[in-house]
Parts: sequence; structure tokens; C-alpha cells
Amino acid sequence: MSIAMSIFDIAREHAQKEKSGKVLEIELSIGTQAGIEFPALEFALSNITKDEYFIDTEFVINKISAFARCNNCQSEFEVINLYDNCPECQSYETEVYKGKELKIKSILIE
Repeated sequence: MSIAMSIFDIAREHAQKEKSGKVLEIELSIGTQAGIEFPALEFALSNITKDEYFIDTEFVINKISAFARCNNCQSEFEVINLYDNCPECQSYETEVYKGKELKIKSILIE
């Protein structure tokens, strides 16, 4: 809920700065390892009490798959679970380099 509120606060601030009355669309880029429960975020975004800036706002959520690199063999692979081991050498010494993002990609203002 607090993440959804922060998204609304940022979008409202941009709408006020542009002296606009309405936010038409908010596009988010969120990694699958960002610690976000996607159904919970979608529920929060659609059910938070919205002020005049967010009447009929559309939310676009782009899910970014997580990828890691093995520190032993340098193999790169998609991460399904946070502590997945390297599929090549079975090492657990890996580092997630993509998929932890939580970004507002764009805000479309009327």
C-alpha cells in the first residue's frame, strides 16, 4: 500500500508542476526480484481512494525478468527464485544484476 501511495504522490507532484488536472497513465517497470507482490500492488493501485488527478488513470506494469551472473564461471542465467544456483557449475556464488528495479517509467499527463 505504501508503494502505491508513493507512486500516486510522485505522479500528483508532476501533474501539479505541469498545472494539469489529470494523470492519464502511469507506466511502471518492476523487476521480478524487487520484492513486490504484483497482485497486491495492482489491487492497491486500483483501490486506493483517488483524488481528482487520478480519475480513470490507466496503470501499465512492465515486469522485468531477473538475471544473475555466476561469480565462479561467469555464466548468466534467469533467476526464478532469489537463491537459485548457477545452472552451469551449481555454485551459489551468484549476483543478480537485473530484475530488482522499481521505477516509474513514464507519467502521461493531460
